[in-house]
Amino acid sequence: MIFGLSLPADVLPAFATWFVFLALLSIASVALGFALERSAFGQRNRVWTPRPWEGQYAFESRSAVRFTLLASMLFALATADLGLGAQGGALVVFGDTTWATGILSFVLPWGFFEVFYYVVHRALHTRRGVPFHRHHHRSVVGTPITGLSMGWLETLAWQVGYLTPVALMSFVMPVSLPVWLGFLVYHWGGNLLGHINVEIVGRPFGTRAWSWALHPFTYHALHHARWTGHYALYSTYFDRWFGTEWADWPELHERVVSGTPLSDKKVKGQQAPG
Repeated sequence: MIFGLSLPADVLPAFATWFVFLALLSIASVALGFALERSAFGQRNRVWTPRPWEGQYAFESRSAVRFTLLASMLFALATADLGLGAQGGALVVFGDTTWATGILSFVLPWGFFEVFYYVVHRALHTRRGVPFHRHHHRSVVGTPITGLSMGWLETLAWQVGYLTPVALMSFVMPVSLPVWLGFLVYHWGGNLLGHINVEIVGRPFGTRAWSWALHPFTYHALHHARWTGHYALYSTYFDRWFGTEWADWPELHERVVSGTPLSDKKVKGQQAPG
């Protein structure tokens, strides 16, 4: 019983399983992020000269725990046997898959989240949406924990983004559990690593021509500094299509990988509009 509500017997074991998996994934990603920041490579490819503000790590850690707890409960409710029907009533149905449905178990969640995140992220930067997104933007200089530092509404939105594509897929075919877990490792862990104060994506993959599927870390770091623009998560598709891409990011990325970190969050390259 949680908050006075009786839950099906399978939910709590599912919650515990998901929490262990997501917590271990988070800890491993955060540990790798800190190791990269403190390595010789990280010092040579640092994005920002400024450091995180005092208390930022504790602030982000509390948010990350909340994010993981909520995700674990919603994942449990979506995947546990609720005893409501022939398939157990689970929102997400796992099972044996072919190579084609296995690929779809990764491609559909990735594609859906790219579209979903861009729409939600832009909405969070409107006048009415900003109060719900300000929590995340308290981190101007990213850390290995920043990726999970969000307010309640944004945290909930991420879980909708994770669960909706596999729930829809479950109406017509089972989802491959191993593949979806692999997607979560890539996506959840990538979100954490993608906020570290180190540029991992170097030449030639940091160029604009290569950024359709994976943009450099400097790309998103500029979003935290400038607030407007660069709303996409992993790719640059929608920023290009809807005119929210900053023209000077390749120049600033080149500075970073050349060993010159950005010292001022208002920094602009020669290609930036006046």
